Amino acid sequence: MHLRKGKVQRVRASLKRVDYNTKRDFVAFGADGDIDEFKTVALLPESSAGWKFLPQASVKGDDWKQPGFDDAAWRTGKAPIGYGEEELKKRNGTTIPEQGQNFVFRRSFDLPGGVLDQKGATVRLCVASDDSAEVYINGQLADNDPVPDHEPIYWNQDIEIPAKLLKPGKNVIAVLVKNKQGSSDLFLDVELSVQVPVPKKPKK
Repeated sequence: MHLRKGKVQRVRASLKRVDYNTKRDFVAFGADGDIDEFKTVALLPESSAGWKFLPQASVKGDDWKQPGFDDAAWRTGKAPIGYGEEELKKRNGTTIPEQGQNFVFRRSFDLPGGVLDQKGATVRLCVASDDSAEVYINGQLADNDPVPDHEPIYWNQDIEIPAKLLKPGKNVIAVLVKNKQGSSDLFLDVELSVQVPVPKKPKK
């Protein structure tokens, strides 16, 4: 975990950061010049290993979205996962052989107890996908990308999601990435984190 800072007026933290995101990485100052700090707890880092995936056509029904679904027979790979994108090689991701069809993905992650009990804690979901992605957490819809056809960027979706979707201990995220016949590429990477405000130190 590390500290991020912010309040009212946002300014760019680093011009050299390739995947800088104004919603996630910023330093900001209030009218009085004070700075609030935020501790970021990574639940699911970007480009993480341990993802399960299959073509959607190989999976019957919608039970794959549920946390109790048995995905032991699914393939396993490191994100990003897909084909036809240079970012896969740059990030040592997983290339899939099938093209021109939807894919479904699953991964478990742990939420440390007490993290979401802290005042002001928020959950942030970031998704890089091609094409659009539907994201479920513990069987509940967390995000549905409104743009049906786009190239992947870090990030296509960078949103705050309801903390009630998560529970202490083991959780499961499931993702449907949509694709169409003849498509030249498919891509998925996900980051999930909790941001917790750090109390200001009293002025001396």
